[in-house]
Amino acid sequence: MALQETLLSPAIEAKIKNYNIIRKDNLQNERSVGGVAILYLQNLPSKPVHLNTTLQAVAVQVRIKTLTTVCSIYLPPSQTIQQSELDALVRQLPPPFIILGDWNGHSSFWGSTDSNARGLQIE
Repeated sequence: MALQETLLSPAIEAKIKNYNIIRKDNLQNERSVGGVAILYLQNLPSKPVHLNTTLQAVAVQVRIKTLTTVCSIYLPPSQTIQQSELDALVRQLPPPFIILGDWNGHSSFWGSTDSNARGLQIE
């Protein structure tokens, strides 16, 4: 389960029975904003993926038939994201991978009535 905008702070302990959680909290001026997490069953063979990025992103490798990397990302609408930052993130994800998240992008390519700069960047 990939979560975005978790609004968790390090002081909050998040637990769900039979699940592991990997999370990245985001604080601004001591206030929780954004944040991402991945919850996955404890009995799934897994390995956290260390990401060297300032983006709100976390990743884990889980074995479901094959070892697959799952990444959860949140890109705030007001934040400018450089293509090089996204490229660097993707290079850190062991293949095969799935990126799930709230990109705050809109594009007619996937059915939106309008497109924004983020949507065009994702395309």
